[in-house]
Amino acid sequence: MSLGQALATAMSGLRVTQASLALVSSNVANAESPGYVRKTLNQITGVTGDYGSSVRINGVNRELDQYLQTQIRTESSGAAFADVRATYLANLQSVYGNPDSTGTIEDAFNKLTTAVQGLSTSPDSASARIGVVNAAQALAQQLNATTQGIQNLRANAETGINDSINVANNALKQIALINNQLQNNGRTDAATASLLDQRDQYIDQMSQLMDIRVVTNNLNQVTLFTNSGVQLVGTEAARLAFNPQGTVTPNTLYDPDPLKSNLGTIIIDFPRGGSYDMVATSSIRSGKLAAYLELRDNSLVKAQAQIDQFAASMSSALSDQTTAGVAAPASVLPQAGFDIDLAGLQAGNVAHITYKDNIGPTETVFPLVKDGTIDLYGEYTGTLLTFLKGQPTGDSKETYDLLTTALAEEGVVATTPSSAQDVNGFYVTKETADKYNLVKVSDLKQPLE
Repeated sequence: MSLGQALATAMSGLRVTQASLALVSSNVANAESPGYVRKTLNQITGVTGDYGSSVRINGVNRELDQYLQTQIRTESSGAAFADVRATYLANLQSVYGNPDSTGTIEDAFNKLTTAVQGLSTSPDSASARIGVVNAAQALAQQLNATTQGIQNLRANAETGINDSINVANNALKQIALINNQLQNNGRTDAATASLLDQRDQYIDQMSQLMDIRVVTNNLNQVTLFTNSGVQLVGTEAARLAFNPQGTVTPNTLYDPDPLKSNLGTIIIDFPRGGSYDMVATSSIRSGKLAAYLELRDNSLVKAQAQIDQFAASMSSALSDQTTAGVAAPASVLPQAGFDIDLAGLQAGNVAHITYKDNIGPTETVFPLVKDGTIDLYGEYTGTLLTFLKGQPTGDSKETYDLLTTALAEEGVVATTPSSAQDVNGFYVTKETADKYNLVKVSDLKQPLE
């Protein structure tokens, strides 16, 4: 080996050592940098003249376990989902308050109960009456405040979805950009390794937002899919769109039918055309977005329904009245019967009329009230739902005709239940009753129009 060859071999070793030292210093400096992956040199043997071997750099390795990275991303989606739910449910608990504390529904209810009990022992006491009114108002205010708190949480979830969509679109755009840069350079040097680190950070962001699956090709390019199979990005990025609705109320609900929904949905627009509703198709199953959607459309809706049910029960307990029927004058009804005074009913009220004949069990019919008058009532016998109409005239006849027409489209024909009855009516099969939600007639708070 000549002196020149020996020097060339020594220089190659020095260059590799220098590059290795640079990588070591970079690894140390970035030990706490988010997303940084430790790197090493890939060295290969070179030939120098007739004798001896030199050393060359053949790229930079990222010391990364791909399997562990995939598992971490999967767990990140689940952890993000659980973290968002835990935060919101803790806030919901704050809205409810501690049952032992003042300023809660329990406290207001207990005070109303105490006030009513006091009034029952002193019904003529003006102070007792005022106490009941004040306690009832306090309970109503507490229920309203709880409702407002729940709806604020739902609105925050809607805002969280919108913010997450903005983060997702930026991440998808950057992933596509880096994919194209990797396609063009074809190298495995330190710059390429740095690009891979950057791309992994954007992929990790996506794993926080939703459940994803990553596929890598031989050019180190990746394609992201949701676990449901929707492609998010390759060399081109899809774009997510969300239409936040702003104010959220108890009546603001999501529906897969866009004509019925009054809350935002997530639409993915593909780069080569076409779009897809990711909420209606349940394409997002984990991550922050799935948590926001579940809270907005399920958990918090159920929480509101419980408050509504409690309020309705309280209202019913304080306002329901039982009135005994009196024999109807013959001039009013040709047949024997009873007359019930419903003059106090208002639009939307429901009257439950219970009767018992001489041979059967007690039966209940559920009139639907419109403008303070009996409009329509039905009786469910187990297999058929019978709707009867007493002397349909004016608005009542209009409602009756509309209902008759609607059911006639399903093959249900209005008939006269009995020639002995001076009423018009029709029978509905259980299948049709289920379709129109007519089995529990007491659930129909307004006339069918």
